[in-house]
Amino acid sequence: MRQCMRCGKACKATFCDNCRSFLREQLQKSGVVPTDVSRYATSPLSAVKGPTLKEPIIDDPVTPLPPIDDVYMMQVEQMLQASENNPITPLPPVNDDYNGQQAEQALHNLQDAARRIEAFEQSKHRSLHASRLSPLRDISADIQRKSTPIPQTLNKKVYEDIEDLGDLPDLWSWLSELPEDEGEEFAEQGENDVDPLVSRHFPRRAESVRIEEADLKRAVSDGLATTSQIEIYKRLQAKRRLRVIFICLAVLAVLALIVDSVLGAFVLWHGVNGTKSGAHEPPTFMLSSTLVDYGQKVTLSIRNFPPSTTVYLTHDVNEPIKTLPGGKSVLQVGNDGAVQASTLIDTTWEAGFHTLQAEDMKTRYTASVTLRVNGGSIQPAHVTVNTKALDLGAAAQGSTSMQELELHNSGNGAVSWVASSNQPWLQMTPSQGTFSESQTMMVGGQRANLQPGNYQGIITITSNVGSPITITVKMTVLALPPDAGAVLAITPAVLSYTAIDGAVDPSAQRLTINNPGKQPLYWSLSSRAIAAANQDATGGSATNWLGADHSSGMVAPGKNATIQVLAHSRNLMPGTYLSSLVFSGGKDSATTDSSKEDYRVYNAPQSVSISLTVQEHCGLALNTSNLAFTAVAEQDNPSNQTLNLSADTGCPDAISWKAISSANWVTMTPANGQLTGTDTVPMSVGINTSNLRRPGVYTTTLLITTKQSSHTVTVQLTLQKQPTPTAPIMSAAPLNLNFAANQGQGNLPGQTVTITNSGHSILHWDSTTDAQLDPWLTTTPTSGTIAPGQMAQMTVTVNAGSLPPGSYTAQIQLNGTDATHALAGGSPQSVVVNFQVSTPCVLAKPSSSSLAFNATQGGNDPAPQNISITASGNCSWPLNWSLQNIPSWLKLSSTSGTLTANNPTATISVAPSLANLTANQNVQIPIAVTDSANEQVQVSPASFGVSLTVQPPCSVKIIPNSLTFTATQGQATIAVQASDACSSVSWHAVADDGNTDWLSVNTGGSNDGGILVKADGSNLNAGATYTGSITVTVSDSSGNPVQGGTQTIAVSLKIPVSTFTISGTVSACTDTACNVLQPLGNAQVILIDSSGQHTKTTTADGSGNFSFSNVNSGSYTIESSGTDSTNISYSGSKTILVSGDQQVALQDAASTPTTGATPLVAQ
Repeated sequence: MRQCMRCGKACKATFCDNCRSFLREQLQKSGVVPTDVSRYATSPLSAVKGPTLKEPIIDDPVTPLPPIDDVYMMQVEQMLQASENNPITPLPPVNDDYNGQQAEQALHNLQDAARRIEAFEQSKHRSLHASRLSPLRDISADIQRKSTPIPQTLNKKVYEDIEDLGDLPDLWSWLSELPEDEGEEFAEQGENDVDPLVSRHFPRRAESVRIEEADLKRAVSDGLATTSQIEIYKRLQAKRRLRVIFICLAVLAVLALIVDSVLGAFVLWHGVNGTKSGAHEPPTFMLSSTLVDYGQKVTLSIRNFPPSTTVYLTHDVNEPIKTLPGGKSVLQVGNDGAVQASTLIDTTWEAGFHTLQAEDMKTRYTASVTLRVNGGSIQPAHVTVNTKALDLGAAAQGSTSMQELELHNSGNGAVSWVASSNQPWLQMTPSQGTFSESQTMMVGGQRANLQPGNYQGIITITSNVGSPITITVKMTVLALPPDAGAVLAITPAVLSYTAIDGAVDPSAQRLTINNPGKQPLYWSLSSRAIAAANQDATGGSATNWLGADHSSGMVAPGKNATIQVLAHSRNLMPGTYLSSLVFSGGKDSATTDSSKEDYRVYNAPQSVSISLTVQEHCGLALNTSNLAFTAVAEQDNPSNQTLNLSADTGCPDAISWKAISSANWVTMTPANGQLTGTDTVPMSVGINTSNLRRPGVYTTTLLITTKQSSHTVTVQLTLQKQPTPTAPIMSAAPLNLNFAANQGQGNLPGQTVTITNSGHSILHWDSTTDAQLDPWLTTTPTSGTIAPGQMAQMTVTVNAGSLPPGSYTAQIQLNGTDATHALAGGSPQSVVVNFQVSTPCVLAKPSSSSLAFNATQGGNDPAPQNISITASGNCSWPLNWSLQNIPSWLKLSSTSGTLTANNPTATISVAPSLANLTANQNVQIPIAVTDSANEQVQVSPASFGVSLTVQPPCSVKIIPNSLTFTATQGQATIAVQASDACSSVSWHAVADDGNTDWLSVNTGGSNDGGILVKADGSNLNAGATYTGSITVTVSDSSGNPVQGGTQTIAVSLKIPVSTFTISGTVSACTDTACNVLQPLGNAQVILIDSSGQHTKTTTADGSGNFSFSNVNSGSYTIESSGTDSTNISYSGSKTILVSGDQQVALQDAASTPTTGATPLVAQ
């Protein structure tokens, strides 16, 4: 039996009949008419199970309801004002026994519970028991700090809010002050209850739908909404859902477009930028077979290069690979970054190992692979030349002669060489290099500054594979004919350039064009390619790389001109390129006189040989590109093999490398690193057979990559099937042996190979080598037996003996059998032996055994010359060199330094200083070289010479040293005479006459000649003496000072005194027009000079005649005056210039005019 929620009486429903009627009347008064809700199903309210009351409360009087607060009244007003157009928020769902008195009864029960709690003794601190509040359950007793779940981590903002709430009082502190005994009782009561804070969750979609349906039904049942409103609401909700779905689909479409655009952009970007590396994998170069015989075709496979690029195929040192058909060395890569070709292994391929390269002509990325050609013994590299003597012939002074010298390699491998000469006139280009088959060197003889006679020099070629080679060179110098006009002389005779593949062009170099003749030299320039073995293999023009800043010009007699020669290497592939500049002579191109005959130019045409060496960019070098393993299935892995990595010579900086393998059964340790200098990094390559189940032959490739290159290493594994349980199983370690020795060195300490039998019966083994091919290799013992689980050792020794320097490779095959001679598991095993025979560390001859300088005493220092010293062989790097016994008059760019394996050559600039030198000088400069252990390095020879010829200075005589002129006008000649020490002089004269302009000279000339001097005193005063000077400056064309080259010549001019006679008549004008004249006798005549002084006075005779004698030249004024017979006075004047005898007519006018007469001025 339940209690009424309003009055507390016992009843079956929540409210008794009286209370239910009362609540219905209140609803009717509010205007809310209940709607028939029989067709709506209501969700019953799930009651929360709680503890039962220990004592009844039916006898308790009904306590009046508490006062309704303002908030509650506002809610009631909203409910009463609700209408169809203004529905209120639906109430929670109710159960079947719902009536209007339930809320009032609940409030009554809560108040009764509070009263009962307050009645207890406060000292016991009794907490609220939820069982006394039945049927509603108060969960405040369950809210304890121990049972409340810990919330998730809050952000900083929430923590700040919590800290702000920390100052609020704890109004529920009594909940935590439960006595111990009642706490246990409370725990027992709530032991089976579920913590509401733990069990709460957001409603799922199905729950949300049910809750919303229940809310709608409750709203209709409570009269808060009508059925039509619900239907409208549902339609609006459906439209809203459709709108949301549409918006979501639109957002998804936009996101799909964005993702599609991003993917498209990524694909385009990857397509463009991916070409830089070819693809995800580095560019590779692979062969159909890495071990071939003569006459066999090999397929060349190029992959992962940029699409549509071109690749240049070479082998060894820049030797082009001729593909089939057509023999092309340049291939066009397809759009997939791949291309295939084939080549025939003919007799031009030496037996042994060859490195093949494919280089991208745009990016200069290089992919490499190694090929071995079978064909008997492998001969080491050895240098030979086509001749041991050269004759450059006879030619006039200033000319040059050229001849070719061919270097060949009669073995297999690379040859590095350096050439030097013992005479400064003997020059070579290139003077050093590296080749694998052959190389051309141009030898030039320069006759400039040489006296007539026969000359002989020696060229020494030092290489890394043999003893030095000497070539004798002869040359004859003829004298120039005395009537030689224009003479062509070019210095130097050769030029050499060096560049790096794909790097900037080398610096320009200068050529000097001299004209020691007597006529102007007009020259023009052209280029001509020189055929070379590895030049122009890419199909480009061999002359495109060479240029000059001038192609023609004129050189005055005794003068010189300089041009800049440019080498453009950026578009050239690695190799050595040879060309020549051809200088031709002819008449002045500006002359239009067709009748002028073309004059002869001695020593024309004349050629200058030029070489350009394009070196490969820095990369890796491997000791092998083939690794072979033999293993037995389900047995131990075979022994690791070592792959030695080193940087190419000439790498200035450290380079990073990385090893890549697509096979999961290959291991590499380390798989990446850096190489510095000449250091060698060993990489251990191993096999993991646990990933392989089926016996057979497995082949894969190992890529060693750097920034600009990749090397392909072939790895082959022969996996044998599991032998019988009693069979022996053979393995060996190590499988690589490396030896190094100097030429002539005896037996080296041996190295051991351990042979292991991991089977279950005795292993019979033996070793085989080719004694004819590899006589330098010995094994001890050569056979034996090994018990199960035991091991034996074989010692391997090598003997350099008489082997020439080079790289030698041999293979030892270990064979194993059982007692029945059946092949043992793991057999055969191959041990590769590498033997490097080097030349002893030696310092090659200097590039010139002597340096010769010519200079003029007191003149400028001669231009410096370079000398190079180079070390080669098996040196203990670095080497320290120093020059000794250096005189004070010799200036060197450096007197000591260091040679390294990457830079084994040092270049020294040598120049003499002429300060205070008056005589010839000669000196021999010793060279001392020690290695890193401070041991003396063999040098041959140990010094070089420097000679300086000091010539007397150029001097001139200027005659006479003074000039005197005594006539009014005159001229004279000053002679300029140069001494024999002067090559060519020019002079310049300047006159100084005090700005009176009476002295003049011709201002310039060259060589011996005269200076014409003119004096003109016609405008000067007679009897006066004038002085001036002429300064003559003479200079040598070489820039050296000239003794007596500046002189001042005094010049004087004395104007002679000369007199003249001036005579004339004085007439009187008797009429106005002065048409009627009559002699004015006895007139007084006065001669006045230009300064106003009366120099002479006379009286005319009765006929008016007068005369002045001894009158100097100059400007004068004559005045006359007198009276006639009628006492009329006359006067007049006239100005004259006296330069000789002359007659003067004076006409005087009357001072007191007569009637009808007008005074006239004398004319």
